[in-house]
Formats: sequence, C-alpha cells, structure tokens
Amino acid sequence: MKVLPEFEVVLNADYRPTIRVPDLVVCRRNAGGRSLVARDVLLAVEIVSPSSRRVDHVTKREEYAAAGIQDYWIVDLDREVRLTALTLTKDGYDEVAATGEFFSDKPFPMRLDLHSLTT
Repeated sequence: MKVLPEFEVVLNADYRPTIRVPDLVVCRRNAGGRSLVARDVLLAVEIVSPSSRRVDHVTKREEYAAAGIQDYWIVDLDREVRLTALTLTKDGYDEVAATGEFFSDKPFPMRLDLHSLTT
C-alpha cells in the first residue's frame, strides 16, 4: 500500500470522464502513474471545507460508491473534529461517525486521535 496526497482518481473513463482529487488516497503499491483508476483506491479521504461541504457529503459520496471505492472517509474540522467512515456494501455506503478517537482495521489497523488533527 501507499498513501498519496491530492492525487487524481479517474472514477469514470467514459466519453466525459469523471475525475476527482481526494485530499488523501490509500492505494495498491503498484498503482499509479499520472492518475489512479477507482479500482486501485483502497481508501479516499476528504477534509471538509466550508465551500466543499455539500460536494464532500453528497456528490462525492454518490460518485465514489458508483465507482466502487470500498472505503471513503469524510473529516470535518468544524467545531468538534468528526470523522465519518463509509464502507461500501451492496446497498451503498454504511456509515459510522466518530469524535475523539477513531479505530479502524481497513485498509490497515490504525488508531487516530481526531483532536490532534487541529492542534
């Protein structure tokens, strides 16, 4: 695995491709080049800004699910730091929200102190 900041991801390569640049991407080690394809993305992370709130929570959620991105995290630094972890199922994304500490085993085991993201 490798972690890439602000790297281009091709979600849909049709006539008019859909391309997004998540704030952080975890992908397969052998993936890459000038851009990634969605199937190589293990985790996409977006950090919400006031101007991107709706896009991150609604638009990208729909696009990432349609592209088959298994895990999508939305980090909201407004007020209390909140991480919304979305895991793709056959019915769309299942959602778990956390403040304080966040634990995950995907795409690798980790513990995040969310408060430390703003200090």
